[in-house]
Amino acid sequence: MPLRNWYKDWFNSTYYHLLYQNRNKEEANELINNLLQYLKPAVSSAILDVACGKGRHCKILADKGFDVTGIDLTKQNIESAKQFEFAHLHFFIHNMCRPFYMNCFDIAFNFLPYLSFSEPFPNIAMLSEPLLKV
Repeated sequence: MPLRNWYKDWFNSTYYHLLYQNRNKEEANELINNLLQYLKPAVSSAILDVACGKGRHCKILADKGFDVTGIDLTKQNIESAKQFEFAHLHFFIHNMCRPFYMNCFDIAFNFLPYLSFSEPFPNIAMLSEPLLKV
């Protein structure tokens, strides 16, 4: 896998799936509950999950009443996540390096534990600017 744009292949690689094979709903639920307790968002909040994978965090948030959108670069992850879609939960194949419906979300999460890339991503910095004001 070449270093440049490595992420285009990594998120559907055998190693990626091995890394995430032991992740579960209980772990995701605990994380979401802790975040919501700390952040105390309004139930009407629109939430974006950047690099949502197969949507396990999105589903929990939507089940709690939030309007949730998940984006991920990997077609296979989004195809898997779409089985959970309903009126307040949507998934899109999208590269987080590009803007996505700017100013449409109250909260943006990225649960990717190793957000370290080999090239600059100015849109990630742009996405985080409003969050720094909180």
